[in-house]
Parts: sequence; structure tokens; C-alpha cells
Amino acid sequence: MTRITYDEDSALGYVQILADVPGGIKQTLDLDVSYDMMVDLDKKGRIVGIEFFRGEAHTLKDAFETSRTFVKTGATAILQLQQKKPLSTFRQAGIAFHFAGADYKDLVAIEIENMARYDAK
Repeated sequence: MTRITYDEDSALGYVQILADVPGGIKQTLDLDVSYDMMVDLDKKGRIVGIEFFRGEAHTLKDAFETSRTFVKTGATAILQLQQKKPLSTFRQAGIAFHFAGADYKDLVAIEIENMARYDAK
């Protein structure tokens, strides 16, 4: 179950991809292409959640207010944050981050490309 949190006052947001992960979060890393995002990883190297800061946090506001969630589309699932055309994509641990800017800014969507890896086991 996807859980999105957003705090406008502190310009922070979080998208939880996996819940109740055995062993919890083992590591938090910067997203290689954005200083405004970090990923929390479990012991299997899966992304448990994504932390959003500054400008990228504001992309979560509408998703938070409308209780948006990932939508399965065949073998993948996508959380659409904005209705903009992606110009750049970065992939990490079976997740694709689609950005409206060619410079990996302005997140448009998060796509789980490997659903089998992201089962609750």
C-alpha cells in the first residue's frame, strides 16, 4: 500500500513503497541525479520509500491531498504526480523516476518496473 505524506511548512514529503519490511530500512542514499530526493533501502536493496525535499517535495502536494496511489499497468505500477511529458528518466533498484526536465528536475512519475521484486516478501 502506498502512503504519501507531505508537509508544506517544512517542504518535506515521503512516498512509502513497501510497508512492514522485515529488518526495516538498512540504508538511505541520495538519488544520484537529484539533491532534492533520497531513497530508503531495505536489506534486499529494494527502495522502501522516497524522501522529497525543497522543490521536489511540492510535486507531492496534489498526490497527498487526493490520496493518489500506484496504479498497476500490466507488469508495472505507476504513481503519476503531474500531467507533463517526461524528458529524462533515472532508474534505481527496479524503480524508474520520470522527470519533466532534461536535467532530472520536476518529477512527473514514479514507476515500479519490476513488480515481482516489490512484493511484500
